[in-house]
Formats: sequence, structure tokens, C-alpha cells
Amino acid sequence: SSGGVIPVPPGQVKLLEALDGTGAAGGRPRFHAEIWGGGVITGELKQASLPFRTAAGVIAVPVRDIMEVHVPTPRIAGEMRARIAEMIRELGADEWKRREAATRQLEALGDLARLPIQEALRQASDPEVRLRLERILERLGD
Repeated sequence: SSGGVIPVPPGQVKLLEALDGTGAAGGRPRFHAEIWGGGVITGELKQASLPFRTAAGVIAVPVRDIMEVHVPTPRIAGEMRARIAEMIRELGADEWKRREAATRQLEALGDLARLPIQEALRQASDPEVRLRLERILERLGD
């Protein structure tokens, strides 16, 4: 965006990496952020420090000291979890069109749906649902 603020909840960031080290001449460093579910944002962070949860508790790390942060799994909001669960249920629908639509929607969510799909696969007894879940995971690169 042209200088605007883009609010991104921390749980939506997949990768955050500094573009120019610690910031030139005391300026604020620029970052490249990949977002779970797709998208890339480049710019400065509004915060002067970011909180990180560690075994010893939460620590505040100055933005200028951050080089790279990887978030291995996305945090999924309750509303999205419910939507994913509904799509997974639709994989066992009587109508082929509903099963196909749910399959396409889950594939489109990509990594956001990976963990719920893996859990559903462990619990699924319906062969059709199991097959669809396995195929989705294959397409996601699992």
C-alpha cells in the first residue's frame, strides 16, 4: 500500500524477515512478511518491539534486532475453524457437487486447513471422506 497501515494479526504471519538489516542510520528497518493463506506485505512495522513467548515467559524484542521469524503453524480464528469443520463434514455429503465444492474450498485454503484436515483424517471412518482428505493433503504437499 502507498504508505498506509495494514493491520495483520500476528497469528496470520508465516514468515517475517528483515530486508535491510537493522535499519539504515537509525531508521526503522523494512520487513517482508508472508501471510498464511497467501499474500506478501513489505514495509515497516508500526511497533518498536515485538513480544515473543519463550519457555521463560514473554520477552519484548526490539524490531531493529529481528532478522527472521518463522511461524511453523498458523493460528486459526474460531470462525475459520468452524468454517473448515463444516467443509470437512461436506466431504461426506450425499450430493457429489457438495463434496466437490468442499474439496476445492479446502484445497484453496492450503496450509490454513492442513492441521484440521490431518486431524479429520485420523478420525474419519467414511472411505470417501478419507480418500478426499488424503488427496487434499497430497495436493498440499504432505
